Amino acid sequence: RRKPEAATRRAQRMRVNLGSGDKPEPGWVNVDLRGGDVVADARRLPFADESVGELQALDLLEHFPETETGKVLEEWGRVLVEDGVLIVRVPNLTKIFQKLQSCPDQTRLLIRNLMGGHRWGDLDVHHWNFTPEMLDDELHRAGFHPFYNNLTLNMLCKARKV
Repeated sequence: RRKPEAATRRAQRMRVNLGSGDKPEPGWVNVDLRGGDVVADARRLPFADESVGELQALDLLEHFPETETGKVLEEWGRVLVEDGVLIVRVPNLTKIFQKLQSCPDQTRLLIRNLMGGHRWGDLDVHHWNFTPEMLDDELHRAGFHPFYNNLTLNMLCKARKV
């Protein structure tokens, strides 16, 4: 069953920024456990099915254990409209290892990138990391089609809900 056209257009305009922390994005509904426009756990979003046009989770997915990654992505997919865009940024394990070998003077920074900053206790610990291939696999399994990855140290990936 298709949604009425007006409802679909509204959903496509709603943009949700998950894990906004102390960096809210203007023009987005900012969601975080510690505050924001909406205080919520990214594993259980307080939005209706297919009510969001664009969802961004920058530096968030790595904070969930591997066993929860698929469920978290499925939850994010639940709220996205068909063809909605998911934007995720996670540390790129492949790049981190390459940099550790070629830039030993950056070891401390690279380990922090890999493990998290530990500034807010359990909320700032990285429980899992991704290579580009692993991230693509997780996204596909959760019903997304990745269409962009900048492959940098903190890779930014965009995927469409299919």
